[in-house]
Amino acid sequence: MQFKKIIPAIVYTGTALSISLGSLSLPSLEGPLIISGLKPAFAQQKGESKLKYNEKTDPLKAGPGIKALAKKAKRGDSLGDLGNAKRLFELLQAGKPGGIKVADSGDVPTTAEETLKNGGDCSGIANAVMAALNEMKIESGIIILDLGKGLLHVLAYAEIDGKRYLMDPQLDSFGKGGAQLPSGKMLVFTYEEAKRGIKKSASFVRETPFEKARGSYHFEWGSYFEGKGEYMEAIAAFRNALKLDSGDVIAQRKLKAVSSGLFNQLMAKADKAIKAKEWNKAAELNEKALEFIPEHLGEKGKAQLRENIAYCREKMAEESK
Repeated sequence: MQFKKIIPAIVYTGTALSISLGSLSLPSLEGPLIISGLKPAFAQQKGESKLKYNEKTDPLKAGPGIKALAKKAKRGDSLGDLGNAKRLFELLQAGKPGGIKVADSGDVPTTAEETLKNGGDCSGIANAVMAALNEMKIESGIIILDLGKGLLHVLAYAEIDGKRYLMDPQLDSFGKGGAQLPSGKMLVFTYEEAKRGIKKSASFVRETPFEKARGSYHFEWGSYFEGKGEYMEAIAAFRNALKLDSGDVIAQRKLKAVSSGLFNQLMAKADKAIKAKEWNKAAELNEKALEFIPEHLGEKGKAQLRENIAYCREKMAEESK
């Protein structure tokens, strides 16, 4: 029996946000206002993480802060949902007394309650808006935009009487959202403009209703760990994201890419272990690789890995005699 080193056809390079969105890019439109100066979607940071990921975290759970905010915003049924949503927007506006704080979370996703207390980036702010709207019995969700150069931007919306209103506390206008481009310029647009895509600037990726939006939080954890090269943690987070929102195409692609990356790492380590005649270690690495073998290697690839394991076990038995 001979050890067989499997080289996958896809070699993952670790560029975490450089995903080709392909057919997800939609036709764009003329006419968004371009200004400058709002907080950008954050970029990834390299280096090992010391943070712990909890797959059971509900980013949209209303804690004491969110409940108090929702109660303050909901001034009565006489104003209706639209009036109450506008009041919530006013209370959250960044830069105003008591408003939400726009902060760089260092790529670490934040829950609604964490964002309300300590501030957060675009996704954390969206979580806070959605959690408060849900507490007020107003339907909500998020939209995701591709800003180019690997940057994705998240905005919350309120759905009232069949119409969707973007709620971006970084802006002064209810019903509009903002997105900072890699160039530093800022786009301001309505939900309808974002849905059609913004010419040469940003493309609409997807929309997610409240009941599935929790997946976005876990998706961001996956991207965070991916950027750190911590593939096991990234895979766990992406898998959890897909449990919550199975239609997330980007999470599907990322999970495949990261799984391929981890598989490559395991096989490289297994090859080193074989050369060093560390048979037990090599067998364990091949067993682990079986969990993450890329789909394109199919049953043939799995069979080869099992042969590798058997070969290592045979060598171990020979040396123990």
